[in-house]
Amino acid sequence: MLAAMRQRLAFAAAVLFSVNLWAAPEAPATAPPDDRFLAGYVAAVIERDFRLAPAIVSVDRGVVRVIAKDLGAADRQRLLTSLQQIRGVSRVEIVEGQPASNPAPTNEVAPNPSGPGVETKAQPRSWTLFSSTSFFQP
Repeated sequence: MLAAMRQRLAFAAAVLFSVNLWAAPEAPATAPPDDRFLAGYVAAVIERDFRLAPAIVSVDRGVVRVIAKDLGAADRQRLLTSLQQIRGVSRVEIVEGQPASNPAPTNEVAPNPSGPGVETKAQPRSWTLFSSTSFFQP
């Protein structure tokens, strides 16, 4: 009698466990990053890895457009490859030329005047051993 009860209890536990696994909600799909995040991410990659000065980055629904003053042929392909590997980027356009006369302030994200995307300006900073700036105001 005790063995039969244990069997029924084990069977009921297995059924409940199976139902819980079957009825468990799926893991939420991760949404692609928004344009502001991508603009900042792309600007950081350009500043850190390629040291392009100054470069303007605009992002509209995953399409990244980079306007850079000086860009060599070898750097162009490397830049395309590295930016296309960023999750959420669907296409990359690189334009060589003079940036617009009124770009967004340095390293700040601003609404794109030509559409619904965003635009940011990446400008490399020179490296110093002991910076003259302080972290906190006295």
